[in-house]
Amino acid sequence: MLKILLDLVNPFDEPLCVDNIPKDTPTHHILGLLHKIYKPINFDLKVSAIPTAHSAVDLEKVGVKIKPNKSLTWPMEFKKPMYMFWSKPTLRMPVVHVDNFFEVVIRNLIAYEQYTPADNCVTSYTMAMPMLVSTPADITKLGKSGVIVSHLGSNEKASEMISSICKNVNLQDFYYMEPWKNIVEYCDSWLSNFGVFKGTYVDTPWKAIALLATITVFLTTLIQFFRQQITPCV
Repeated sequence: MLKILLDLVNPFDEPLCVDNIPKDTPTHHILGLLHKIYKPINFDLKVSAIPTAHSAVDLEKVGVKIKPNKSLTWPMEFKKPMYMFWSKPTLRMPVVHVDNFFEVVIRNLIAYEQYTPADNCVTSYTMAMPMLVSTPADITKLGKSGVIVSHLGSNEKASEMISSICKNVNLQDFYYMEPWKNIVEYCDSWLSNFGVFKGTYVDTPWKAIALLATITVFLTTLIQFFRQQITPCV
């Protein structure tokens, strides 16, 4: 019965796993139990300043793919590929259903973390989301990536909700410091410029063929020009 109730209040796509919670775990509120389920394994808070924000649209421009993370509920992870030409850096995050009920559950969990000794894993998540969502276009991008399912009727409403859900909340520690630090390092490096080039010219086979054809025509024209300059006049 409790599992059914928890599934009803769970805004995430992945089903809740209560098997990892010991039966003798003291829980004085349903929010406490929900928080224990959401808390990632090997949770380690990084006490530091909030890093620079990069929206979903900005990340797409520099070649970052955003994909669902179906392994666990909360973690977001950023991975850079070994071979940049063949694959893209990827940010993985949990699939969430954004509706009015989502706001109620998340706000209650934030309040639970703010007024109890609980770790700020949910608050960290709600701090990370507005970094990715600054405009309705970001909701569109995240929706196409399969990590946000909006039931609010418009991307504007979803964007406003996510942007304001953690407003005026004091966060002393940010759980996603490591992946966000890696994102900032990637965006500030030459790799992001390569990502822009790749997305513009070689993101699909047809673009790659068109680029190769253009280069071939240019080189052929250049060679013919120099041949004409070198050939002595008769």
